[in-house]
Amino acid sequence: IWETVEAALARALPAAGCAAHEIAAVGVTNQRETTLLWERASGRPLHHAIVWQDRRTTERCAALRATGLEPLYRQRTGLVLDPYFSGTKLAWLLDHCDPQRTRARRGELAFGTVDSYLLWQLTGGAVHVTDPSNASRTLLFGLEHLRWEPELLAPLDIPEAVLPTVRSSSEVYGLTRGVRALPDGIPIAGLAGDQQAALFGQACFAPGDAKCTYGTGAFLLVNTGSRPLPSQHGLLTTVAWRLGEQVSAGYDLADFYRNLSEALLAAGFSSFSQIAAWNEVDVTTVAATLDVPASTLSFHLKGLTNSGLVSQERDGRYLIYRAMFEHMNDLIAYLTEHCCQGQPCDTPGKKRGKSSCTTC
Repeated sequence: IWETVEAALARALPAAGCAAHEIAAVGVTNQRETTLLWERASGRPLHHAIVWQDRRTTERCAALRATGLEPLYRQRTGLVLDPYFSGTKLAWLLDHCDPQRTRARRGELAFGTVDSYLLWQLTGGAVHVTDPSNASRTLLFGLEHLRWEPELLAPLDIPEAVLPTVRSSSEVYGLTRGVRALPDGIPIAGLAGDQQAALFGQACFAPGDAKCTYGTGAFLLVNTGSRPLPSQHGLLTTVAWRLGEQVSAGYDLADFYRNLSEALLAAGFSSFSQIAAWNEVDVTTVAATLDVPASTLSFHLKGLTNSGLVSQERDGRYLIYRAMFEHMNDLIAYLTEHCCQGQPCDTPGKKRGKSSCTTC
């Protein structure tokens, strides 16, 4: 990862016609949940990074759910117990690289998402920091107090000494040192997870403002204002950014719809006639196959099959994808309308009225 960043820097500066000494500051935006573990003394990674799509901790998440811990994690973090997030990935790395947690407890090891790792490298190992937009994607960070919480660390046996310090999304964290393509002394002054950075970059500064960006996945985020709003329908609550003492939160649909459509098609469900005929047992069975909670799958399938396309004669991949996009469009409209009117409501299906917000 670091070698590709240095190579990109070496190419980007000449391509931009910019000299290194003209750079005023450096900012880092990153894919949020990818997990790394390295030695503080040498900077040597102890294992390959575990990327966000990796599902190796599925059984660990199921075991935590079986002990009744999901409500705790849902309430404290706004997330669900899922391998997507960094916490169980870090536990897996520690299990395989430091099973007794001896080195981690002594502070010899450092965990980070990609932002934290790059900041460490850019500062020559001087700074081990992340921001709330990334910390809130780990299952280890409480939304109410904006800090790592012992009650979330304990079930995964993660020593707090391995975690980065959480600071705001925009401040000077440190200065470049020992980077091949850059002179020493350039301030690193911004950190943000990629989807929250896109929310900010699309100028979604007010409650109810929303963006949906498409790339590897489809990611819908809605600004919900200065306090986190718990979702009753499977949406994720996450920190959008922190600027000084000002914190913004948001709902995050986090690629579920595109992944759901891909998974349904890959599993051989190529028509609405198959999906619409499912009963409760079918939903539970398919949910287990797709590794998602049955209640979440049921809720979003209703959105897909209620799209009005089921009765059309044309069927197959086209309609499933089209229904996915229309369902997302409906959710954007409803979420932005309710957020703009100050209602902590994320329930699609209400009759759409005239919103007080020009954005909606």
